[in-house]
Amino acid sequence: MSSNLSRAPCLLRSRLYTTIRLAYRGRLTVPQVSRALPTSRPFSTSPPKALKVTSPSLNWHEPSPERIIQQQIAAGKVNKWGWVVYRTAYQPELDAAWATLQRVVLEDLCETVAESDAPEIAEQMEWLFVEDPELDGASLDELKRRFRAWARADAPYDLLETEINRPGRYDLFVQADEEALRCFVPDPGSYNAAFNSCAHVNLVRAWADPLPEEEATDEDGEPYDSEDWMKIHLGVVSPHYYVYLGGDDSWYAYYRAPPDGLCIP
Repeated sequence: MSSNLSRAPCLLRSRLYTTIRLAYRGRLTVPQVSRALPTSRPFSTSPPKALKVTSPSLNWHEPSPERIIQQQIAAGKVNKWGWVVYRTAYQPELDAAWATLQRVVLEDLCETVAESDAPEIAEQMEWLFVEDPELDGASLDELKRRFRAWARADAPYDLLETEINRPGRYDLFVQADEEALRCFVPDPGSYNAAFNSCAHVNLVRAWADPLPEEEATDEDGEPYDSEDWMKIHLGVVSPHYYVYLGGDDSWYAYYRAPPDGLCIP
């Protein structure tokens, strides 16, 4: 029997690779993106399957994350879904790592959505991988300003800075800094072990402003943790966490303080 679900893996891979957009300066054309992100997955870049997040319904009466995304689109809250990923390290040896990160993220999302009860959301999936040398070493405040300007232009309604229930697309973004990208630099001798242990990116709360200067330190002059970002394992880059990490309560339920903390699936 033919169905959207049975056809989804091939359709998803085709559509995902042709909707990747490298935004701003240095933007690639679709053919260039396809060449940068080959569809084959070398053994040495495969994330550990045991850590892969699948998204069945949490209870029999509760919709899956993919179904929730579908409902958000139907309600007009978003036209597309997916996070923005900013590259902030531009050493030449990290170029291949950046391409690997994109491929691994998209292939895992492709597989997860295809196996879900709402494979149709592949039609509206758009993860923006932003590559711009001006972002080399950019601070989180710089990225937040850039993201907020993009979100206001992209959203199908007027975003307010005080809004508390933004869809994930406009609430959070991903940073791939030097530490994160170096987890994907090929090393024939130890690459698999390095990949399995440290593969991560940074997830940032886009609308969390820094504390006022008079409140930014404790009585001993030590800075408070702003709690506006954390390291996440690549397994967290999934529809499940895309849906459930929004809002203060959910954020703090999963929050692990950097630099040593890591949110894992």
